[in-house]
Amino acid sequence: MDKNYGLTKSGFVKKDFVTCYSEIIETFKNKINQNIDASPSSVFGNIIAIFSEREALMWEALQELSTSVNPNYATGIPLQNIISINGITKQEATASRVILTFNGKSGTKIPAGTCVSIPETSYQFNTKNDAIINQNGTIDVEAESATLGSVKALAGTITKILNPIYKIDSCINKKDAVSGQNEESEEDLKMRRIQLLQRAGSATEKGIRAAIQKVEGVKTSILLNNEIAKYIPSGSIHLYVEGGEPIAIANAINSSRGAGCLLYSDEKSIKITVKDSQEINRIVSFSRPKEKQIYLSIALKTNSDFPSNGFEQVKSAIIDYANKNLTIGKSLINSSLYVPINSINGIIGIQIYQGISINPKESLNIAVEPIEYAKLDSGRINFIDWKGKF
Repeated sequence: MDKNYGLTKSGFVKKDFVTCYSEIIETFKNKINQNIDASPSSVFGNIIAIFSEREALMWEALQELSTSVNPNYATGIPLQNIISINGITKQEATASRVILTFNGKSGTKIPAGTCVSIPETSYQFNTKNDAIINQNGTIDVEAESATLGSVKALAGTITKILNPIYKIDSCINKKDAVSGQNEESEEDLKMRRIQLLQRAGSATEKGIRAAIQKVEGVKTSILLNNEIAKYIPSGSIHLYVEGGEPIAIANAINSSRGAGCLLYSDEKSIKITVKDSQEINRIVSFSRPKEKQIYLSIALKTNSDFPSNGFEQVKSAIIDYANKNLTIGKSLINSSLYVPINSINGIIGIQIYQGISINPKESLNIAVEPIEYAKLDSGRINFIDWKGKF
């Protein structure tokens, strides 16, 4: 076998059609007759061309097979198979979650699966459990979006009951829905694999954080030690995690920290008992980052291209930007909000005032501490009259 092709020290090298064609012609001449007519219009020429094409296709298939075991180049099912060796699975899309407030006659039952939508859209939310209107004529019910992925629903937009219930008057979401996550892209999956491999079986800072990031729903995390924060005793770490289920986070921390790595906690920390590799109960603790509520007052100069629901679109664009970018320790730069706002048609002028109290009057950046995150909510985004010159 020609050692210049196939699996070589420099990787897989395939034969192309021209190479296959030349080699088959040479074989025919050596085995049959040196004077054989292999011109393109001859019988032998056409036979050789057919064989060459088939052989070239086989080489391409072999190259794809070789590539399928390389996580940097594999796609689809082969990619998921190869990363499973590292104990990693592709993150599926999840539903958005929201609390719906129903109003009606006391004692009226709201069955699980009651469907409420955002008017004039295809977005629907289904209640998860049965509920009964209380004596005050209201009840809060948890619901999930029927469509998986990042379904956005600003406060006050989920109001249309699709399967009306007798003695139920209305429904509304008082707060923004917590957006679900879209199906993980292959590029993000490959990047997450690289980050998780940094664990290398030891309790390095990158390794512990990588284990936490593997937990579904976790947006980001930070790890503080004595060198960063003097209140933490030597040999201990203080973990802050944004998003994710507490028990899953606790298990990830427990499996990734080494012996002798102590977890610092305070009165606000989440403490969960888990079992270690020897089935011994261990208390694992971590903290949630502090929420820094941000208020926005926005003035827009618009033209005729601005949509009728443009203000709601602006709110949605800002919230989407915040959810993706304003993670732990990320300060809110005033000018950064111009990007999502400018994604809406018909806006020709923008003035943004932001602060940590209602009706801000200044356009200053808002600093965020390492253990905080800037929290934007549609209920704290206010539109004001345009006061500038344009």
